Formats: sequence, C-alpha cells, structure tokens
Amino acid sequence: MRFKTGFLLGCAAGAWGVVKASHLKNTDAAQGDWPRTAGSRAEHVSAEATSERVRALGDLARERLSGFLDSPLGGVARDRLAEMVGSSLRRTGADSADETRGQT
Repeated sequence: MRFKTGFLLGCAAGAWGVVKASHLKNTDAAQGDWPRTAGSRAEHVSAEATSERVRALGDLARERLSGFLDSPLGGVARDRLAEMVGSSLRRTGADSADETRGQT
C-alpha cells in the first residue's frame, strides 16, 4: 500500500514539475531579453572573485566545524556517531557470519 501511495505521489509531483517547466519555458520565450540581462550581470563578476569567495566560505565552514567538534556538544556528537558506526559494523558482521553458516 505504501508503494502505491508513493508511486502516485511521485507521478503527481512529476506531472506538476513538467507543467511548471513548460509554463516557465513559454514565459521565457515572451521575454526575449531576459537571459541576456542575467548574462550581462554574470560578465561583471570575475571568476577570480567568485573563487575567492568560495574559498573564504569553505575556510569559515571548516573553522566553525572544528570549533564545534572541540566543544562538549561536539564530543557528545562524536561519541554518538562512533557508537552508531560501531553497532552497524557489529550488526553487519553478525549478518555475514549467519549467511556463511547457512551456506555451508
């Protein structure tokens, strides 16, 4: 029953997306200068400046993540993640051991 519901919802979302894309495509044809306006804005922004902003954003994210991991809450999160991975590996090991016993 869940598969049928999900399938129908997926089909409905896909149909809505096609109608929306078709509508956007038709309105873009009416506005002939719209893509050129967006392109002219992109010409003024240099690739160097963009890459520098991306590097700065990456450095900031890395700094904040390392700061979070050094905090007590980060320690709790790290312990919880290690526990989840450990239990998953133990469970996977037990499943593969059961399978090998059943095959022999």
